[in-house]
Amino acid sequence: MEKIVVIDNGLDIPFAIKQLLGMKGFFVEDNSSWKQMFEHMEFEKPDLIIIDISFDDLKKNAFAYLMDSDDTQHIPIIVYPSKNKFQDEHLGCKIQAFVNKPFDQDLLDQAMQNLN
Repeated sequence: MEKIVVIDNGLDIPFAIKQLLGMKGFFVEDNSSWKQMFEHMEFEKPDLIIIDISFDDLKKNAFAYLMDSDDTQHIPIIVYPSKNKFQDEHLGCKIQAFVNKPFDQDLLDQAMQNLN
């Protein structure tokens, strides 16, 4: 796992993830929108996607595409939701890990280790 895409419309957590994983030798690209994420996927496939997700209709549809597309369904996904109840409501999704807010770098490290 070398290339990681972080999708979040905020600034603080993506910056922290980029710094943390960059120090560990990963190439991390952050995107603030689903549109940027899909444009990125057309040219380069990441090895991991880390998403801060809130489920409005647009994001729900984009997320479903990401999970079901032949081009992207093999890519592991770690979600850090705004609401802890997200995990309970969406266990049917093909999400490999949840790291609930507030963001904890040890939990992210553990989630990434469990992917291997």
